[in-house]
Amino acid sequence: MNQLITVHLIESLCQKRDQLLNAFEAQINAVRLCHQITSEIDDIIPTHADATYDYMSIVFMQFKDVLKESRPRVCVVAVSNGLPELELSKLKPPAKVTLTPLQQYLEYIPLDAPLWRTMDHIKRKVNEPALNFKNMLYTGCETLISCITATYAAHRVGAPMLLHPTNPDLQRQLTPKEHASIRQLPDSLEMAVMEFAYGNNPLVSKLGSASAVHRMLGNSVSKKVWVQIGSHLGHYLAGLINYALPLPLNQKI
Repeated sequence: MNQLITVHLIESLCQKRDQLLNAFEAQINAVRLCHQITSEIDDIIPTHADATYDYMSIVFMQFKDVLKESRPRVCVVAVSNGLPELELSKLKPPAKVTLTPLQQYLEYIPLDAPLWRTMDHIKRKVNEPALNFKNMLYTGCETLISCITATYAAHRVGAPMLLHPTNPDLQRQLTPKEHASIRQLPDSLEMAVMEFAYGNNPLVSKLGSASAVHRMLGNSVSKKVWVQIGSHLGHYLAGLINYALPLPLNQKI
């Protein structure tokens, strides 16, 4: 009897494993497809219709007016087969958005601080027409900036930088604290992240690691667009309260 139960258990686990692998493969394919999309908002892409879940993907470009950086976002949602359509295409940015100038997120940095540099290696690349590079300089009055990537600490051309208020030859990068403020981290989470910047975390040296902070924040997302997604999913789930699913024929109550 015990052997029979064990055999059935193994068969059930193997079946579940195959379902999870198929579902994972479908998700990867959905994300891969999304990264090939260049339109402002693409239609939902259903993938792997025979799997336990239907995967729907959408690229958010039109939400850039509620973000601090111009960066497309990809959202993949898995919905169990048999549930109503999620209708991600109905997800739209707010009709009215209050934009905040970059200046609000900036620290006070003295005009003679060593953070201000000439960045000659960047200017050389910008001055080469064949490369088609641009020095992304901001004064603080802007409400939209270029993308802050995970490699931001490397002083790369095209990354957002601040122009010196009085010396046009100087510019600087955003500090880790400014990066965290732009991401609008909760106070407790920002304090934890700043421990890496100031060397108060045992995972980094006592000198701190700005690159570690920029890597963490550059791989994160700005919250506003995901608040909208969460709201859409919340309304969808609320609508399922009165939705009844029939039991499979081989399932007993």
